[in-house]
Amino acid sequence: LRDDLQTLNERGVAVLFVRLPSEGEYASQEARQFPRASYWNRLEREAPGRCWHFADFAATRNLTTLDHTHLPSASAKTYSRWLGLKLRQFVESEDR
Repeated sequence: LRDDLQTLNERGVAVLFVRLPSEGEYASQEARQFPRASYWNRLEREAPGRCWHFADFAATRNLTTLDHTHLPSASAKTYSRWLGLKLRQFVESEDR
């Protein structure tokens, strides 16, 4: 993964890993099958500052879903605004 990210970076490609909100049984099943310590944390080590997990941010960690994976309108608006701001900050940053 590190080599692939380096190659893309050298070509001017910025890679972000975004973990979208989930909850309930779906989130529990994900946690059992893909423990964060084994999967997401590895991405964070390989791509520091480029991994945005919804549970890590106050603005997104408590969003409710319709069916454990899809956001209702109000939550979708909140998440979209947050993500748009994060993307803008990232694009405008020196760390790109």
